Amino acid sequence: MNKQSLKLYGLIKVNEMNNINFHLLKDKQVQSKITIVIRHAEREKIFDVLDSFETPLVEVGIKKSFMFGANLPKNLSYRISHSIVPRCKQTADYILNGIKAKDDKNRSYIAGVKDFLSGFFLKDVDYILNLVNRIDGYEFIKKWYNEEISNKKIKSFRSSAYMLLSYILAEFNTKENDLIDIHITHDWNLILLQSFVLDIKDNFSWPEYFESVIIEENDSNLILYTNNKSRRFDINDLISQKNNYVI
Repeated sequence: MNKQSLKLYGLIKVNEMNNINFHLLKDKQVQSKITIVIRHAEREKIFDVLDSFETPLVEVGIKKSFMFGANLPKNLSYRISHSIVPRCKQTADYILNGIKAKDDKNRSYIAGVKDFLSGFFLKDVDYILNLVNRIDGYEFIKKWYNEEISNKKIKSFRSSAYMLLSYILAEFNTKENDLIDIHITHDWNLILLQSFVLDIKDNFSWPEYFESVIIEENDSNLILYTNNKSRRFDINDLISQKNNYVI
């Protein structure tokens, strides 16, 4: 891996975007690769998850996405990926617009759809979405985490978490070393990643719009940052743990 040093400065807070965790890496000399996984910006209210695919961003979400991009460190470039869901693409597009508005020569670009940023863990989509319509989101996550939902309907929570992290790690090796990955995803995917750091079983808060997990790869170590907490892993140990779960 190229040991080029990247200095990642703290993000200027914009409006209510105080959940992004760039401040955790403020003034840090990073001999590593960085990925930032973000829940999409504010969207219209969803009343029926079965009919939620096309739900767009609201105006405040569009503005925050643009300002987020405009306030990213100017000395860095970003490869931005998103889920297949249009509101994630909207978030990605407006982030890039904000970057380019400040520096039209910046090398940042949209890398397009990545399947792991959507519901790759769903086996019976209609069943799961109907279940979520009947119970609230917290109850669904609790049942999923506790393996109370058949693995014929959805991959286990732990398998899904390790799979998602392995997909992200694989992306590290597909880009130029001086680019930072930004992945725009959904609340369930973010919760999967947060489970490596936070107590999902007994004490967690639902991810807000633009809440993030920062993943830093440094030699054989992986560090995950979220909600002012962090945890360090040995990559080989993570791979071994992933292989312990039946996919």
